[in-house]
Amino acid sequence: VGDNVTLFAGSINRRLSNLKGPAGMTVDFHGNVYVADRYNERILKIDSEGNPSPYVTGLKGPTDVVFGSNGKLYIADKTEIMEFDGSRPNDGNNPTSYVTYLGFNEPVGLAVDGLDNLYVSDKGTHKIYKISSTDKAVSVLAGSSKGFRNGSGSEAKFDTPYDLYVDDHFNVYVSDSGNHQIRKIDSHGHVSSFAGSETSGNLDGAGETSRFQDPRGI
Repeated sequence: VGDNVTLFAGSINRRLSNLKGPAGMTVDFHGNVYVADRYNERILKIDSEGNPSPYVTGLKGPTDVVFGSNGKLYIADKTEIMEFDGSRPNDGNNPTSYVTYLGFNEPVGLAVDGLDNLYVSDKGTHKIYKISSTDKAVSVLAGSSKGFRNGSGSEAKFDTPYDLYVDDHFNVYVSDSGNHQIRKIDSHGHVSSFAGSETSGNLDGAGETSRFQDPRGI
């Protein structure tokens, strides 16, 4: 607590944990941090003392990680969504495919709602996808072609969406980097501008009076 910033993991000379292109990360209930170590093609676990160890290997270039309420780790890896069950150590460090969907191009953001439905932001297709927890069916929640437009479902347009967050009411918030905005997809699939505008900048304010430049995390 406070405003002190300290080095948790990694180093300038890369001797501590050899991170290469760290992308998304998540934290478990024990305070362990899991990092998508993209160019090392693995998920790195960093314990609460800052000690790193490989947690999931055999990947192709992970960009985000998220835990489900079932304790399983979901990984955006190239054009696939992978699953890893850390409670089964006999399986080794290799993940299994959770969803292979030909429509994915470059999934970079993951989020899970209270029912364990998985949400995927794909900066290559400029769409937000939903994967049902019951049958793993993949559907387009919102988005179509690259651009900017508010509206429902495929009426809406994003420009290089990155990270995602889902609240307790099943609203999905998206860092729409190319449009310099945080967008909101409500529980009915309607997309609106939550904060920022199409004009980039650095300005605090309410709603569309604020300014962002290329937001990629949320």
